[in-house]
Amino acid sequence: MNLESLDAQLVLPEQTLWQPKWKNLRGTNCTITEADWEETMPREGHLEIPELVIPVESDTQRWECTLRNHNSVELQKWQLPGVSLDLPCLIFDSITGEYIPLSQSDAVIIGAAEILCFTPKDTVVQPGLGIECRDRGFRRVCGDGEGFILN
Repeated sequence: MNLESLDAQLVLPEQTLWQPKWKNLRGTNCTITEADWEETMPREGHLEIPELVIPVESDTQRWECTLRNHNSVELQKWQLPGVSLDLPCLIFDSITGEYIPLSQSDAVIIGAAEILCFTPKDTVVQPGLGIECRDRGFRRVCGDGEGFILN
């Protein structure tokens, strides 16, 4: 999450990739369409992918981005757990902006003193014992609903 704009983002870290089976792809284009990124496979060495920031525009159970070759064949896929159907909210550490995935069966947050929580429209949140709702009414980072700070 971008803590200044409160926009949810996926960050694909900078990385160097290569697999021997890609040797016939040297000199051809490859893409990560979710990040609007395109590059030519190097004629020698490895493929260098810079850090890519991908805006999150909708809730989903799994966010994915895929490196594809010039024929749209999947070469590499990255996945991040998304919003659980049984606990439909997005939760972020308010200090680091890091996404905290939760599910009904594992709804424990450890190590975050303050969190940003975004819920779907018409969801009623009742903080438990020792949890205080400090601020409400942030716009939802994706989709309809509201956000609030808990500490």
